[in-house]
Order: sequence, then C-alpha cells, then structure tokens
Amino acid sequence: LVLGTLHTSTAARTLDRLLDVFPIDQQAQIRTMVSESLRGIVCQQLIPRKDGHGRVLALEVLVNNPAVGNLIREAKTFMLPGVMQTGKKLGMRLMDDSLQELLNQNLSTPEEAYRRAENKKAFAAAFAGQLQLTGPSTSCLGCWWNGGGATSTSWKASRPRSAGMVKSCRRIAASRRFTSGDLDIERV
Repeated sequence: LVLGTLHTSTAARTLDRLLDVFPIDQQAQIRTMVSESLRGIVCQQLIPRKDGHGRVLALEVLVNNPAVGNLIREAKTFMLPGVMQTGKKLGMRLMDDSLQELLNQNLSTPEEAYRRAENKKAFAAAFAGQLQLTGPSTSCLGCWWNGGGATSTSWKASRPRSAGMVKSCRRIAASRRFTSGDLDIERV
C-alpha cells in the first residue's frame, strides 16, 4: 500500500501532475503502470462553515475501474469527470457534487462553493443574485487557478497585499486568462 499527497483540487489534476513528473518518452509506460496499479484518488478541501464555527469537508473520489484505466492509458484525463458522474454507484463523486451537497445542507455559502467549484458557470447560474464575489483568494493566485485553493479571503481582506501580487493580478487580468463571467475583479 502506497499513499501520497499532492496539492491538487481534482482527481484529473492529480493524475496529470503525477504523470508529468516523468520524461515524455517514458509517460506512455508510466500511464500503463498507473492505470493498472491505481486503486483510487481522494481530493479534499476544508471549507469554512456558514455559521463561522470550524470547517466542513468537501471531497472528490475517483475509484479505478476499466473505463478510468483506459482514459489514463489513452492520456484523456480531461474526460474523467464524465466517468465519475456515471460511476456514482461505485462511490465516485465530483467536488462540485460535494459542494452542492454542503449548500443543500446549509453548511456552506454560495460564494465559498463558487470559489472552489470546477464548473463555475453552473454554480453562477444556480445561485444568480445570491453571489457576492469580489475576487480570488489572496493566499496566492496559484490557489485560485488550482480550483479555489485552501483559503478563500477576498481581495478586500485586511492583510496587506504585496506590490508583486497586485502586478500579477493586473497581468492576469490584462492577459484575459479568465472569462469575465468567472469573477468581477476589483481593480487595485
């Protein structure tokens, strides 16, 4: 039994990160080995509770089966969410489903779920009028681009911002690496 931890937010990103460590000429062989030996992937995020007392767990679970193994071998990890949707009977679940469940149980806020969701358009549509977003996580922009990150403090937070972060935010905004439907970024 081998357990490992990676700072990724989805099962597909976990596999991609694991496989990208190897040289390109070895990746086909490594993909085959991983597709045969992998048993599962669990991605978890601790999300602040709506009542402000502690955190709740949101998780994504991937269980290896023939369809998952085939996608890994064929380098089609981007298709894993579809297989995970159909594999709910096997215990698979997407992070977005877990976030939706926390919202249904009134344990999380729509803003927090939106920030951590993979399919932001679906969350924005479902909670139109309820979302009050001001910007991505201040912990680091890498956390934002990795699916919401471990913390979720708006740009209006009281902690000081570095000039480098502000420049990075402006550079990303200028490059339009996000869609305007994702967030209304407050200019600094």
